[in-house]
Parts: sequence; structure tokens; C-alpha cells
Amino acid sequence: MSIKIVNGAFQDLDDGNIVLRGVLTPESLGKLCIGAYQREKLSDARIEAIITGLEGKRPPDVELAQRSNDFTPVDGEPGAFVLPGPIYNVDGQQRVAAAIGLNAQGKKCPVGAVVNFGTTDKWERERFRVLNQLRLRVSPNVLLRSEACAQPVMRALKELTDDSSFAMYGKVCWNQMMKRSELTTALTYFETVAQLHSRFGPGKSGAKGAMQPGKSTLSNSLTGQSAKVGKQIMCDNVVVFYGLMEEWWGVKTLVYRQSATHMKGAFMLTLARVLSDHNNFWKGPRLSVPNVLKKKIGTLPLHDTQVLAIASSQGRAAKMLLYPLIVNHLNAGRGTHKLLPLNAAGVPKSVSRKSKRVVRVGDRRETQIAV
Repeated sequence: MSIKIVNGAFQDLDDGNIVLRGVLTPESLGKLCIGAYQREKLSDARIEAIITGLEGKRPPDVELAQRSNDFTPVDGEPGAFVLPGPIYNVDGQQRVAAAIGLNAQGKKCPVGAVVNFGTTDKWERERFRVLNQLRLRVSPNVLLRSEACAQPVMRALKELTDDSSFAMYGKVCWNQMMKRSELTTALTYFETVAQLHSRFGPGKSGAKGAMQPGKSTLSNSLTGQSAKVGKQIMCDNVVVFYGLMEEWWGVKTLVYRQSATHMKGAFMLTLARVLSDHNNFWKGPRLSVPNVLKKKIGTLPLHDTQVLAIASSQGRAAKMLLYPLIVNHLNAGRGTHKLLPLNAAGVPKSVSRKSKRVVRVGDRRETQIAV
């Protein structure tokens, strides 16, 4: 089945082969063949996400293969060529599917293409392997570093990690590979900040859902939270949070993250959520941990085998097990002034009369509450 390439030009490669570079016409997109070596088409939801990311943008060129050397220039259209086919889509099946979806919505999405001639099934399989199996996926750390350049709150939070007075100075990885001295990833760092401020707006995003085409869910969460809290106060809260971790368990002097329970992603995210969920730790939009609770948190049994095992696990289950463990530790041995949680509306839960008692402190009376 023939396809048409416009704005095309031939290019000599270093290996002696010739390829045609150009743009596929919209009607040609659905005529590409899919070899047996190709992956299946992604789910509609994933394709829709790619469509959202590609809207108004040009995707990277797809790589095609024609097993013959035939082509026909189109009269009166410089740079236009018709290829008799069959034309195999070696790399770019999902981009083509997204472009077809955009075209169906009446939105233009030009798809560039590189056409290889005189190929074989064996050559295409090897090319597919080289382009996909050996390709190193870009780390979310790099993507978030790039996004932070254009997003004020994320940029301010990133700049904190370049401040030598900050507990996490030099401890957050913003590159593809982590150094031995780096304790956490940019993804976990931003997720922890979002979780810490989740009382002011959505802040729960998993690692897989944190990065999407276009604006990330983390960016949306942090932007919404900072609109209510203020960028500077949000940064101040982050300094307080990690400053307390430095005070409790040490951060700056850590070299090996594997031995530090408090640097595990599940633990940091859960601790941030516990602080966010309870009024005891806040004065308005500011994180403020009372001394009595500060001492109690510092006695968390981080070296306990159960705590270490849970914190070292991955996924939602680890956080679900850690949360009550931390809360129960903070409430243990306290008859009054236990942790005061938020209800769905973001205000303290109502307290029954039976849980109130009036006591005299010096020459004044105070009401104590047990929750």
C-alpha cells in the first residue's frame, strides 16, 4: 500500500546507504505496516496521554523501512515522493497512533519520517532491538530538573538543594545516575514536599504517575499548594522538615543511603503525610513541631527489623503499614494531647464533651482534650 512523503530529501549515510527524510501526509499514517517484531499498540489511555503531550508540537521522527528501492517523484510537487510499499514502521508506532488521533480531532500533527530502502525482516528486527532494547530511558530526575527551570515553585525547591546551609545540600540526585553521596532522587524529594503540604491541596502522586507528557502531576500539586501557602513559606517548611530529620537522625554526614532507614522513600513520604494530617504540627500554613513531639519522633525505632523491612519495601502497602506504626508511637503513653487529625474539610475533628476536662494551671484554667 503506497504512502506519500512531502518536503522530502535524500541523505547519504556514512555506511553507504541512502535514506529519505520528509513528512508523512496524514492519509499515509494509517497505511504503515506493523512487523511481527513490534510491540502491541498501547492502551487507549496511554495513547490519549501521548496525544495530550503532542498537541501543538511536532513529535520525533519515526523510522520506516521499505524492502524495495522503488520510489516515484510527484510531478509538480518538489520534494514529494510516492513509495509503493509495503512500508514497515520500525520505530514510532505509538507516535503514529497519537497523530492519527489528533488528526481525527481536526488538529494538525505533522509526523517526520526517515525511510530506509532495500531492508529485510532480519535487518528491521535488529534495528528495532537497537532503537528500543539498548535505549536508556530518561530518568524522571532529569525531566523534573528541566521542568523546574520553567516552574517557579519547583525552581525554588531545587535551588534549596544548592544551598550549603540546607540539610539536603548535595544529597538530591538531579541527573540520570545517582552518586554514592546522594541520598534521594529528585522525584522522591518533590513527592515528599507535595505530601508534606497535602493538607493544602492534592499531594499524593505515585512514582509512575508523577511524570506525564506535558505538565506533570507533581507540578500541578506543588503549584496548587503554593498558591494557598505561598512559595516562600513552602520552602521554609521544607527547610524545617529536613532540618528536623538532620536533628533526629542525621543527614549531612550520611554517605551510604542503604543503611539509613529515614532516607528510604517510603519512610520520608509517610512521615511527611503524618505531619500533614495532624494539626499538632502546624501553625496556620507553617510547619511547627512542638518540643514534646519533636523528642517523641526522634525516638522512633528506626533500627527495629520490622520498621526497616517495611521502609525498605516499595509501593502503597509499605506506606499503609508505616503510617499507623508512626502514629501509634507518637500517641503511646499519652493520655491527653494526642495527635489531632484533620477531617475531610481540613479542620479538627469534633470533640465530645466526655473527652474534655478543665484543669487549673497556676492561676488560670485550661481545657485539655483527649482524642
